[in-house]
Amino acid sequence: MADRPGRAGPRYRDIADDLRAQIASGELKPDDKLPSRAELARKHGVAQATVERAIEVLRQEELVESFQGAGIYVRKVPGTEPTMAERVARLEREMKELRPQVDLLDCQMQDTRAAVGLEQWQPDDQAQAQ
Repeated sequence: MADRPGRAGPRYRDIADDLRAQIASGELKPDDKLPSRAELARKHGVAQATVERAIEVLRQEELVESFQGAGIYVRKVPGTEPTMAERVARLEREMKELRPQVDLLDCQMQDTRAAVGLEQWQPDDQAQAQ
């Protein structure tokens, strides 16, 4: 979409329009993860800040929602609430995506503690129970 024949207006609106059309057509379904900001920026030939403005438009329209570190997802039709099973499925998916980051942080924590001669790390609540 780097070429814009016949298009006027800010590029972020073009990107928002493109994503909105994909959502409306069902190409992007509720709970689908959008491509990353970097991927969208490459596809549209713009800076990531421009993509972020487009995503903000869709957030304000309640078409998408984002989760820190987990990405941006298509929302259900505004005003409809997900079932508990859908919420559990989304949380499980997010946990699965975050697990490698958590495992890496755990290994880094253990390596750092070992390097400075501290004992194995325990969460505060477990350390206090002992």
